[in-house]
Amino acid sequence: MKYSGIPWIGEIPNGWSTIQAKFYCKSVYAGGTPDSNNMDYWDGDIPWLPSGACQDCVVKEAKKFITQAGFDNSTTKLIPPYTTIMAMTGATCGNVGYITFEACANQSVVAYIKRSNLFSKYLFYALLSAREYILTYQTGGAQAGINVQNCKNFIVPYVPIAEQQKIASFLDGKCAEIDEMIALQEKIVEELKAYKQSVITEAVTKGLNPDVPMKDSGIEWIGEIPEHWEVGRMKNLCNQNPNSLSEKTDKDIEFDYVDIGSVSFEKGVFNTEHYKFSEAPSRARRKANFGDFIMSTVRTYLRAIDVIDTQEKANYIYSTGFAVLTPKAHISYKFLSYISKSQYFLEQVTTLSRGINYPSINSTDLMTICVAHPSIEEQIQISDYLDKRCTEIDNLISIKLSKIDSLKEYKKSIIYEYVTGKKEVKE
Repeated sequence: MKYSGIPWIGEIPNGWSTIQAKFYCKSVYAGGTPDSNNMDYWDGDIPWLPSGACQDCVVKEAKKFITQAGFDNSTTKLIPPYTTIMAMTGATCGNVGYITFEACANQSVVAYIKRSNLFSKYLFYALLSAREYILTYQTGGAQAGINVQNCKNFIVPYVPIAEQQKIASFLDGKCAEIDEMIALQEKIVEELKAYKQSVITEAVTKGLNPDVPMKDSGIEWIGEIPEHWEVGRMKNLCNQNPNSLSEKTDKDIEFDYVDIGSVSFEKGVFNTEHYKFSEAPSRARRKANFGDFIMSTVRTYLRAIDVIDTQEKANYIYSTGFAVLTPKAHISYKFLSYISKSQYFLEQVTTLSRGINYPSINSTDLMTICVAHPSIEEQIQISDYLDKRCTEIDNLISIKLSKIDSLKEYKKSIIYEYVTGKKEVKE
């Protein structure tokens, strides 16, 4: 082994060297985008890839297509099959893909068109390993990116073509094995999430006593409920909290802001942004109190729901895209929050939402949704039970997610060790 002179590569075998990526290639070029407002340019039969198609894997199909007119009226070029591509901007910046079909791409995607001394799949794996090094070339602010010239100049190991093919073939097989293990764990995680939701739905519609007499709720999507339970609309169970920051708020007041994208169905609030009032987005206005719960009324498919169960959360300022709901005296805030996570409730939110790309539900429709509930004493019992059961399931999910992370790190290390020659493919 010898030192390559390149920090990200480290040591390489004595017979190897390093080279700029462009010398592996016949050409390196970015794509282009047809006029998005011209409908004659879209829904054709030429596969077109956005930067989001680069997901560090083999790209087997396109989700969007352009017409010949769209192709002719843009700067995009055809990319031959079995080509490595890379995203140059946005959240996927530095991600790579390997396309198996002829396609074109937008201006945020660079294609590495191979020459005869390049086995293209090897370059895919090499660039995959070089992620941290590649991202050092990012420039710009919020829309940081990498230019085509830098993409040409990335330093990668220079390996004889026979060895490139041997390494790539080995990694194809090894990565397929690891990906299969990851897919199995991901399937189990999804099954556990579905099981958790079924446990919640069962408890908030049937209670905890399997022998209790039942009655028809009169609501199709709820079905039978315990005989002593009642059915009421959301407006009878809670009030919408209209408390908001006034436009006259002191401009120098600082707060942590929670946007729709900062709340998930599984985790609740997982991120905040700190602002002065004078610099905050205009939608950063909604206030909440301890014991309230929040749910998004825009982009309802995100299922952004959480309980305000700590003083820290009560001090946050929330987007006006949230409904802040305050349970009435006969309703437990925890029980109401579990109702909001039940399958039947979420299905009603979806049914009453309007819009395709950004579905939303108005506050009037939200408050008409019917829910079943027992006495507050039984609500607390059910909530305590669900706290325990959901924690158990969440712990199992956490174990599986940790295993997925470990497998991804293992895959990453295997790729790095072989593309840099630290491990040799045995005959």
